[in-house]
Amino acid sequence: MKTPTEVGPIAEYLITTYCTSVEAETPDDVRKACELLISKAARAIEKYNDQDVALEVLGRTSRYVATNPMEPDPADTLYREAVDAVVKCQRASPAFLQRRLGIGYNRAARMIEAMERDCIVSAMDRNGARTVLMLEVSHAH
Repeated sequence: MKTPTEVGPIAEYLITTYCTSVEAETPDDVRKACELLISKAARAIEKYNDQDVALEVLGRTSRYVATNPMEPDPADTLYREAVDAVVKCQRASPAFLQRRLGIGYNRAARMIEAMERDCIVSAMDRNGARTVLMLEVSHAH
């Protein structure tokens, strides 16, 4: 577990990155962005009961938001809906997307692979399962 002295700079970096990515300009915007990050941290700690995992989830979330403004992917109009479903339900499999979105297996598998590239889900483990690496999706853009 990290000490408060170690967590401070990490938290400051995450807050700065996140506020920049969502274009928080006014003090109220920054406050709202900080509240969202605090909420994400609390949920990660509650879910995993591990501060390091919580920081990793927050880091991945802020990096994802910074590099992916959640614009609809022109190649697949259902991608945003697929991301929302995977993050909300914390399930990442082509079969889940097939049932949830009513699409074919190949399309669902391509979406899951795209989510891996976007750091939303992990690579497959030795059992073929994936872990959802985000706890919620920001729709600030």
